[in-house]
Amino acid sequence: MAVKTTTRESFYNVYPHRDPICVSHYPNPVTEVTPADIYGTMGLGDQPPAHNVGAVYVHVPFCASVCIFCPFNKMAYQEKQVEQYMEAVKAEIGIYASSPYGSQSTISAVTFGGGTPSALSAERMVEMLKSVQANYRVTPDAQISFEGSPATLTLEKMQAIRAQGANRISIGIQTFNDKMGHHLRMSHDSRRAFEVLEEAKEAGFENIGIDLMYNLPEQTMEEWLEDVRTAVRLGIDHITVFSLCVVPFTALFKMIKEGKIPPTGSVELEVDMYLEAKRLLQEEGYVQYSVWDFAKPGFEDRHVLLYYTQQKDLFAHGPAAFGYVNKLMYINQGDIQEYSDRLQQQFLSVFIASPADDLEAMHGMMAKGLRMLSVKRKDFTGMFGFQPEEVFGKTIDELVAKGLLETDEHEIRLSARGIVWGNNVCKEFFSEANQQTFESRVKLARGQKPAEAAGEELKG
Repeated sequence: MAVKTTTRESFYNVYPHRDPICVSHYPNPVTEVTPADIYGTMGLGDQPPAHNVGAVYVHVPFCASVCIFCPFNKMAYQEKQVEQYMEAVKAEIGIYASSPYGSQSTISAVTFGGGTPSALSAERMVEMLKSVQANYRVTPDAQISFEGSPATLTLEKMQAIRAQGANRISIGIQTFNDKMGHHLRMSHDSRRAFEVLEEAKEAGFENIGIDLMYNLPEQTMEEWLEDVRTAVRLGIDHITVFSLCVVPFTALFKMIKEGKIPPTGSVELEVDMYLEAKRLLQEEGYVQYSVWDFAKPGFEDRHVLLYYTQQKDLFAHGPAAFGYVNKLMYINQGDIQEYSDRLQQQFLSVFIASPADDLEAMHGMMAKGLRMLSVKRKDFTGMFGFQPEEVFGKTIDELVAKGLLETDEHEIRLSARGIVWGNNVCKEFFSEANQQTFESRVKLARGQKPAEAAGEELKG
């Protein structure tokens, strides 16, 4: 069943605002846990299901310079803190990987994100990867991905991690336009953006992804599409498109509020930019496989597929990293000192967590699955024994009537209109207990208690 929407205007004003923040975790962790209890609460002493396949994420919180728009847990590079972090994260990897649950799980995707992993030296990047490989059962064909900034990624670093087995690189280009880059106080220019992409190929990477942001201050449609065309001309394998999110607590929020940087464009312009980029990329053969990810066939991010589509375990390491292990959603301490102190005492550094019972797991499968555009009926019934409509019939019917969802005998999927508003639609499947404000979600992303959120509203 589907409701057709044929005019561009029908894509506007579907919700009061277009949510720029994706579903990254579910359920939303709400319960503080004591260091001595988390190992047992997570069931790390248990045996995992047979043939358990999962992913590993390592959060590197350091940046050579902090982007003014970034809401995530990060800090300026300081050698003493880096040394402290390296010891702690290796200890954390060891605890998870040596547990009965972790040691009997197979890892098919490893991602180093941040922050900026490339803020570290080549030796430390390799050291982290070796720690994962030495402790976990990483499959020979695992996708091993590093995120990096053009300002700190070097040929030497990429050659080093490539030699150690990394086979995917994701680079935060954000824009090829120097005027836009100046507005965002980017630490690299277009010349460096082109150089680093060439260096990635020279280092031997055959799977190269980039991030691009749209609806930047004063950005025109043509300037945005030229960024997209440039990525296509360069043969980029994976392109993730984000609307610029102006988040409270960031320097960008303050600068726009003070009039130092122009505000972002209207929601109508933002929607038009998204639709035009989608059209252009699909015409060039890219496949859209999530609300904001486009890839050449076979170049999808496996970490994303395992966790969001298949609901597999995500073993997460590092300050403010979020993970999902044995149906427990958790977030680590964001403060690096507290994170390290716990691990020095041989305790895991989880500070807040929530278990997913069967009902919450069903909520999570719909919310996370629709981020990936659809939920397959056979997967849902195979995992829970119910059809989605038996649990979420009213919500599904309402979203179909609004032209945001489509259903058939195989799947429940976002419509063309629903994809544009995908972040909003996904959150329609949050349970009442898991509703959150923007401020709370931003605080969690930084490894802080939601109750500490300031009273400013998200804008942009």
